[in-house]
Amino acid sequence: MQTEYLAFPLPTPSQFEGDSYMRHFFILALALALPACASVSNTGHQGAEWQPRGAVVAPVGPIRLVYRDDDSNEATLVGVARYRGVLGRDRLVIFSVENQRGDHACDGTLTQGGANYGKFSLSCFEGKLSGSGDYERKPGDPDGSFVARGQTSRGLQILMQTGRAAQDGRGS
Repeated sequence: MQTEYLAFPLPTPSQFEGDSYMRHFFILALALALPACASVSNTGHQGAEWQPRGAVVAPVGPIRLVYRDDDSNEATLVGVARYRGVLGRDRLVIFSVENQRGDHACDGTLTQGGANYGKFSLSCFEGKLSGSGDYERKPGDPDGSFVARGQTSRGLQILMQTGRAAQDGRGS
């Protein structure tokens, strides 16, 4: 990453009358600070999009939950996960799951333990299913793709797959 510097002479108070010196100095300071507070990207449309730096656009990706419950031997929830953070960058990532119809199904958290592993917890169907366990990203897996294994609150197995793992069904 290359750093760019701007250099120009600052005016002296004698060059301005009254409040105009302070106004000019304030505008200059604001102009220099603005790039640190925002990022602008050209999207190919007229104009550009402005987004505060540090704001996280919720990444979205496929998710598949395979779990055992009291009523059936095995049940599967296939849907979309929306993350409020970036796994691998943020220590704690909150996520929600929607089923294929777009109905809210689960809320959960991913807590990073190391570069490619950590803990997960989730609560689904208004608390009727909850579980926790460990997740692991394999070397070479794309961002947002991992397999997690754990247990429901009743001690039954739960498997969570995201990204390519959810599409492939690997890790079953």
